[in-house]
Amino acid sequence: MKFFNKKTTLFLLLIVLVSLPIILPFFHKGFFPTHDGEWAVVRLADMYREVRDGQIPPRFSGNLNFGYGYPLFQYAYPMPYLLGLPTFLMHFGLVNSIKLLFAFSVPLSGIAMFFAAREMWKSDDGGLISSLLYMYLPYRMVDLYVRGSLGESIASITFPIILFCLKRLSQKQSVFSMLILAISFATLILSHNIMAVLFGIILFAYFIFLLRQEKKINTAQIILGLILGVGI
Repeated sequence: MKFFNKKTTLFLLLIVLVSLPIILPFFHKGFFPTHDGEWAVVRLADMYREVRDGQIPPRFSGNLNFGYGYPLFQYAYPMPYLLGLPTFLMHFGLVNSIKLLFAFSVPLSGIAMFFAAREMWKSDDGGLISSLLYMYLPYRMVDLYVRGSLGESIASITFPIILFCLKRLSQKQSVFSMLILAISFATLILSHNIMAVLFGIILFAYFIFLLRQEKKINTAQIILGLILGVGI
């Protein structure tokens, strides 16, 4: 199966279109109240201050905690705010930068799930159905509009990419797939460490499944990719 064909391109466009009803509220003016969404704006502002002051990697927040400061990004996941810096530096503003991250996490996760599921089922139709179900999971709506969990929303992009890489590496050796696995796993850990732990159970179960299913699995590159991800 070719990685891209006419049917694949059509399905990817469809995934983006179907994601629009989910993300359109993010393009309204202002910001709606959620459990953590407003804190994401505050943290992005502080990420900018730390990088501007030469903290690489950003760790200590000198402005928060009533001005006493505390090591915010030593404990809070930093990746979503690192991703938000470019749009903020392009003068989109703090609120809009956070809203764009929330919004783009939906179609990107759908596209990632399409390729992961297509690799598993060897079917474009299977990939499309899995993608639509993944984007419209009730838990995703809660993350976006109730909890306002930016970290989990970004992490949702990495789950299918990691599974896709495991499936590819179970069939043949590929340094490129191993590096993508490492980067994706690192991004997951830095986006939401608790979800990384919980997803680790699924990851282990899928690895065992592949060991039983495939005749000759490329175990060395899979393990090395995960180790590199933790190292990053």
